[in-house]
Amino acid sequence: MTAEFSSEERARIDALVQRYPEGRKGAALLPVLHLAQEKFGHLAPEVQLLVAETLGVPPTQVHEVVTFYEMYHEHPEGQFH
Repeated sequence: MTAEFSSEERARIDALVQRYPEGRKGAALLPVLHLAQEKFGHLAPEVQLLVAETLGVPPTQVHEVVTFYEMYHEHPEGQFH
């Protein structure tokens, strides 16, 4: 599976990044991760890499955030919680 954002999703990401101070793309990491999880269902390593490349932040920073917060999932969730 090749993870990609559509042009509409890229426009949404650009709008999110504009909310934060110039040069602080990493500040938009949480909302962009929400968008990615909504699209792909979970944040697999290739999705995390896509988010890192899109925002220009290190992949390790994205992984740290994903593993720190319980609202992000690296694997598909089961039907029942």
